[in-house]
Amino acid sequence: MRLKKRIEEAKKALRGNSGAGLLVVVITALVVLLLGSALLYASYNVYVLRLTQRKSETNFTSADAGMEEIRAGLQGVSSDAIGAGYDNVIAPSGPATTMSSQTTPAGPRRKPSATAISSASSIGRTRIM
Repeated sequence: MRLKKRIEEAKKALRGNSGAGLLVVVITALVVLLLGSALLYASYNVYVLRLTQRKSETNFTSADAGMEEIRAGLQGVSSDAIGAGYDNVIAPSGPATTMSSQTTPAGPRRKPSATAISSASSIGRTRIM
């Protein structure tokens, strides 16, 4: 009997609140929901940032490899142009000529051709005199 009396007193006490407890529960649930969504949004942004960084590193590595290939190709082209310039200018004049002598045993000294000078100066940035 005492138990019934206590239950009745509890029911009377709850009737006077008129939904204040429900309002507190709803506000607390909204705060927890906002905190959870903010945490989810922040973790998603970190994930997207990591993906962007990974793509950036991959692109940089690819571009660096491409630049190395271009550099190696240009070195080969300039080396070939310098070799061609040597063959066109210095090799026909003979191994040992002096400044005072403008003739070689094979005949007068040849001037370098314009194509040899222009190709060597534009590719290797050197001048053949």
